[in-house]
Amino acid sequence: MKALIIAEHAAAAAELVAGARTMADEVVAISFGGAYECGADKVLNITVPEGLTVDSAVETVNAAFDAENPEVVLVEACRHMKVIAGSLAFHADTAVITDVTAFEAEGAKSMYFGGIAERVQKAAGDKQVYIVAAGVCDASKAAGAAAAEDVAWVAPERAAKV
Repeated sequence: MKALIIAEHAAAAAELVAGARTMADEVVAISFGGAYECGADKVLNITVPEGLTVDSAVETVNAAFDAENPEVVLVEACRHMKVIAGSLAFHADTAVITDVTAFEAEGAKSMYFGGIAERVQKAAGDKQVYIVAAGVCDASKAAGAAAAEDVAWVAPERAAKV
């Protein structure tokens, strides 16, 4: 099984890589603006052009997703990554499970109903996209020697400008 990590910050990427190692044999991370050490087997670096926000990388992320073909995607819970996760889930014809606080055998545990209740859920398709809260995975368990490679920019139809 292969996992894809999408994170804007290196510390979050290391946490998500550690979590992905518990569910996948191969872990690929996507970074923005420079490859970082996070313990992934491979780091795909996306350089966002000057004047555009990270949100504009959705088409490039979708292309990387198609090339890597992972079964599970773990996404950092931050504003820009949530936009990318939603777009990727639409592209992959699946759902995003948000606010994940733990992973269990049946799926991902997340909060709902204003945060007073928890539920375990899993997307119905063969691709899983999870937005994972900070601190869910232990970053100290991230291990691996990443081979970094740059990903060609795919211009979005409507870019979010700064």
